[in-house]
Amino acid sequence: MESPILRALVLLFVVAERLNAQSEDADVTVTLEQGSLKGLRIESVRDRELLAFLGIPYAKPPVGDLRFKNCSVHTGNQQLPEPSEELKAVMVWIHGGCYKGGSASSIVYGPDHILTEDVVLVTINYRLGLLGFLSLREVGVPGNNGMKDQVMALRWVQTNIAKFGGDPNRVTIFGESAGGASVHFHLLSPMSKGLFHRAISQSGSALDPWAYAEPDFMRRKAFRVGERMNCRTSDPQQLLRCFQQATAETLVNSTIGEVFSTSDTVVPVRPTREDGAESDGNVFLPGKPETLLASGNFHSVPYITGVNSREAIVYVKDLMSIPSFWDDHRTHIRNVVVDLLNLEDLSVANEVADMAVSYYTAEVNQTLLGKYVDLFSDLGFVLGTQRTLKMQAALSTAPVYSYFFAFDGGLGIAKLALQTQIEEGKGVDREPARI
Repeated sequence: MESPILRALVLLFVVAERLNAQSEDADVTVTLEQGSLKGLRIESVRDRELLAFLGIPYAKPPVGDLRFKNCSVHTGNQQLPEPSEELKAVMVWIHGGCYKGGSASSIVYGPDHILTEDVVLVTINYRLGLLGFLSLREVGVPGNNGMKDQVMALRWVQTNIAKFGGDPNRVTIFGESAGGASVHFHLLSPMSKGLFHRAISQSGSALDPWAYAEPDFMRRKAFRVGERMNCRTSDPQQLLRCFQQATAETLVNSTIGEVFSTSDTVVPVRPTREDGAESDGNVFLPGKPETLLASGNFHSVPYITGVNSREAIVYVKDLMSIPSFWDDHRTHIRNVVVDLLNLEDLSVANEVADMAVSYYTAEVNQTLLGKYVDLFSDLGFVLGTQRTLKMQAALSTAPVYSYFFAFDGGLGIAKLALQTQIEEGKGVDREPARI
């Protein structure tokens, strides 16, 4: 039996008065083609009454024979209601987590602050790790199932959101880190056409070096993960069979590990291109992100993207927790840089990595840890975002906006959740290197 954490669900929040509930004590029920949903009344930290509809399935669970396959929609073909002036803008949140962790849980991504504005908020779950991103093209698994789950959720929004007071013609998708990169991938995907009208990528771009991998890279990683699961074989069909027989928990745990582990890649599973792969006709990514952008093959919608100062500070705890990492830190840092750069020519990769390490460690007014935080911030986040801005602004027919957030307050996730802070004053609000 599949773990419930792997089911594809929508969490939906709306300001209470939008659904005109009869009384404060009355159950709030919304009837869709697939059945009726009962909502919960909750009070936000800002003392506003909200209605929450939690755990809404947007597609049939991809379990059993459907594992590693594209989701199929629940039966029913509901007529889309005509939009009216009463319908509100919709915001759909895509969580991050290196494509291997995270969730849409309201514990982390609650509606309290964003619903001070009169919008409808939707947060979605999607398959992660091998379940969402396994790619073995020669046996009919082209990859990107996690991204196709997101497409299915966006289709659900188009079909049903008017029932919750949301306007299907005013949908903004937004996300952070891998969620931000996911948003950018939807701009490049033919499957996502018409499913959203604005987009916001926070600290994530399809051009970030960790966000995308070539099919050969994904194939190698599949066999490497298989070895960790005692699926030792050189036959892709046998490997797939072993993955299909494994428990869901085993598959999820196979790609969860230390971010800077010296024995694995930083982001082991990623979206990949599907051109030339055997598929069921549902191609999410028809080419390399950079090629699609350069040729203008993306959806021109108003787009906001940007980064924070010292993005990589969230990984400080990982760096500090691996003593062996610091015994030969230059070698280990170089290996991580080589992995992020995704270069096939190892001699070139090592040369570039050595140059990067030398450049960033030359700053004398920072701790060694601070220098590496700056290196990974620029390489992992700033580089891809700046390239995205330049390429997309040159060809988009819609506005493209940029931001850089550098406020060093007390409510940052690195300080609260990870209990991490780099104390030296210099560099805390440092401008990113210009690439």
